[in-house]
Order: sequence, then C-alpha cells, then structure tokens
Amino acid sequence: MTRIPKIWKIIIIYVAAIYLTLPVMRAFLNLLYSSIGRRNLAVSLDIVLFVIPCLILFLFLKKGVARSAIVITPLIAALIFIYQMERPEERVHFLEYGILGFLVSTAMGTGSRHLIRALLLIVLIGSVDEFIQLLLPNRVGDLRDVLMNATGGVLGLWVEKFWSRR
Repeated sequence: MTRIPKIWKIIIIYVAAIYLTLPVMRAFLNLLYSSIGRRNLAVSLDIVLFVIPCLILFLFLKKGVARSAIVITPLIAALIFIYQMERPEERVHFLEYGILGFLVSTAMGTGSRHLIRALLLIVLIGSVDEFIQLLLPNRVGDLRDVLMNATGGVLGLWVEKFWSRR
C-alpha cells in the first residue's frame, strides 16, 4: 500500500475544513458582524492581508532584492484589487486559496506541467466549493467567487515557486 506524503494529508485536511465549514460560515460571519461590526471585521482582514505580503517581502529580502520585487509586485496589485471589495468575506477567498495554492505547489514540485496541474486542482477545488454553496440554503455560489479562488491560488503558487528556487 502506498503511503500518502504528509503535505498531501495537510492539503486534504485543509480542503475538508473549507468544505465542512461552508454550512456554518454565514452564521459565523453574522456573529462576527453583530459582535465586532462589519467595518471592524473589514479592517481586521485588511490588516492581515497587509501583514502577510510584508512578511513575505521580509522573508524574500534575504533571497535578494530582485527576487523580492518580482514576487511582491503581483501581491501588491492583488491587494489593491482586494481592498476595493465591499464585503469583508470576499477578501477571505484570496487568503484561504492563496494558502491552498502554496501548499499544492509545494506538493506538486517544479516544472510547467506540475504548475498547470496545480492550477487545475485549485480551480477544481474552488469550483466544488462554489457548487456546494449552490446546494446550501444560506449560501450563494457564483462564478466570480471561482475566479477569486483561482486568483488567490495563483498568488500562492507564485509565492511558492519563487520561494522554492535556490
């Protein structure tokens, strides 16, 4: 019997967590809105989404300024886009699928074929996420969210590809 590598176990658990929280996430967000407010939640997410690229930049500066600029430029462009979103929960797509993209890219390895497979897997996982939401009474799945999921995944792939280069 073939053993599943540890990184794939982590990915499976991570995706399961995304899917299993779908039915309760709307209620959880409503609880957050009522307890801390929509604006405070948005600001909190903005801080997290600002700190992560700063941390990535700090880590990449150890690998050289040119590589840091190549990696951080798309992240800054994505942040500008993310900050334009009205609903705070839309911003979470980038974060959760960026992490997934990083993990999948780590598991798949290098090479353009692996990169394409990783992207297809992320799009598939994001599409299933939205399909499940279509079936839930308190959720709405749409193609725009599939695109946001894929974009976050691509950013995660992008960061991991440059991180893994020596």
